[in-house]
Parts: sequence; C-alpha cells; structure tokens
Amino acid sequence: MWRQKRLSQVILVLLATEFAAQAQIMSGDFTGDFDADLLDFSVFQNCVGKELIAGECLGADLDGNEAVDLSDFKFFSCSLAGPTVGVAGAILDPIPSLTDSPCVTLKGTTAGWATIEVLGGAGPVTTTAPDCSFAVEVQLAPNRVNHLFVTGIRGDGTRSAPTPLSVTHDQVAPSLFIDFPPDAAAITTASVDVAGRVSDMLSGFADLDADGRPDLRVTVNGAATWTATYVSGPPGPTCA
Repeated sequence: MWRQKRLSQVILVLLATEFAAQAQIMSGDFTGDFDADLLDFSVFQNCVGKELIAGECLGADLDGNEAVDLSDFKFFSCSLAGPTVGVAGAILDPIPSLTDSPCVTLKGTTAGWATIEVLGGAGPVTTTAPDCSFAVEVQLAPNRVNHLFVTGIRGDGTRSAPTPLSVTHDQVAPSLFIDFPPDAAAITTASVDVAGRVSDMLSGFADLDADGRPDLRVTVNGAATWTATYVSGPPGPTCA
C-alpha cells in the first residue's frame, strides 16, 4: 500500500511538471528557456535562408512552408515578449457564455502560432492566423455546456497549452409551476396573489431574471403582467 501510494505521488508530480512545461511553451522559443527574447531572435536570424534539416532550424519555420523567411519573422515578432515573460498561445475576445445560436465565432490573437485548433463543441475545427489574428466559427453541441479548448500549432507541429472556454447552448424553454391558487379554484376576491416556481434544465433556478434585474416578468391569461420577486434556489447542472 505504501509503495502504491508513493508511486501515485510520483506520477502526479511528473504529470504536473509536464503540464507546467507545456503551459509555458512559446512559439518563438528556440532556446528552450520558456520565453521569446533576443537570444531566440539570434537563432532565428541564423536560420533565415538556410535549407531545413531535421533537428536544425525546423522550429524556426513557424508557418510550415518549408522555408525560414519574412513570413516566419512576422509570427516570431508576435511571440517576442522578452526574458522570463510567458504569453498564452491564444488570447480570446470576450463572448457571451450563454447562447441559443447553433454556433459561435471565436476571435482573438495568437503569440506567433500560425494555426489555431478548437476542440470541443460539435467537432474539432482549425483555421489559420494570418497577422497573428484569427476568427473561426465553432458549431456547438445542442442544449449543453460546451467546453472548448483553443490551441496554437507551429509549423513543425509543436502545440501551445490550450486556452479553455465554456459556452452553454440552450434552446429549451424554462418550466413554470403554479402553486397557488390551485387549478380550477373558485376566486371570490377582486385580486389574488399568484405563487409559483420556474426552473431551467441547464441553469436550474440560477440566472432566471429579466433585463438584469432580480425579478421575473409573469403574464397571466396573456394580458395582465406583474413583476414577481425572484427567489434563489439550488443551482442546476453545470455540464451535459
């Protein structure tokens, strides 16, 4: 038991070390010090115009066109951040986390990665990132939380650490339950308080508000409308 526990701890440490290294991979890092600086520029400059040989200057072919040229320098300059400075492979523009559209468009910039890959949703998609910017349409899996992972890919196949993003697709209407008055009740007063509950398959009782206010719009018989107080309930499921 002790040996098994120690072995598990060693495996976890190795995995954590591997992930930490992957998380700092830079497109323009040719010296293996997890940054892109003038030392890497000197390596890149020495490779310009040279014939690509296995193990030599392949990493400097950032766009994968089998040559180290000005096109590659454009991508290198996007990753150039200075000593000890790490930059995420993809920097995404903000998008709504909840949508009823079957797809979303991810836009952003890269730190010198020529190709962008998005995993998750209805299926993987890839796109190029000319001028270190990109826009890609991603189909979403319907009525669930879509966990997306955006990764940069260099010309030699080196991959950045993925940038995670979650988008909930929801086209299912919320459910409404009337607790009072009971069905078919005879009301003898001029007005009556109506009490009920509303929930949603994906969000449960959370975020069921109107116009950003902590209340709900309730319509009775399609004519009269009241503002009902929102009472928070337990959260719903967060994934499909």
